[in-house]
Amino acid sequence: PGSYYTATVLLSLLFFYDIFWVFGTDVMVTVAKNLKAPIKLIFPRPAVTDKPNMLGLGDIVLPGIYVALLLRYDIQRSFKDINFKNLTQKTIASAPKLLNLSTFYVCLLCYFLSLLGCLVTMWVFEAAQPALLYIVPGVIVPIIGMTYFRGDFQTLWEYDEEPEAEKNDNNKKDN
Repeated sequence: PGSYYTATVLLSLLFFYDIFWVFGTDVMVTVAKNLKAPIKLIFPRPAVTDKPNMLGLGDIVLPGIYVALLLRYDIQRSFKDINFKNLTQKTIASAPKLLNLSTFYVCLLCYFLSLLGCLVTMWVFEAAQPALLYIVPGVIVPIIGMTYFRGDFQTLWEYDEEPEAEKNDNNKKDN
């Protein structure tokens, strides 16, 4: 996605998309059951071997992009005071020895707990569940809350991986 804003909006829209196609129609479940392609993970249920639980590839890849974005945000946040254009021995010595990857670790833990909650719900109710119903609020809400209380929510919200030079070049091409 490139920016936190874009990633959040994309995941939020996919949240509703997943809910509609799993609860609103039988298309998603039918395709997942009948398609013999590497687009799903199959988890056996403890008591029922003929009806395993399935997790779609999109439920892993799309939130994974969000988690990876937060990893890059944490790395950028750790090195924000270093001028890489004028790198000297002194700036290298003053660089942080350990990266502060707290946002990434919290998101990764929340993603794991959300997936676990989805799988447990599928086991208990023996019904298909839209995994993004659990994953999206499970990763977005804690990260927004964490960065708000840490005081850098605005920085995260405005985080964009596209360098300013590329943005200016794109704007010149459009005009």
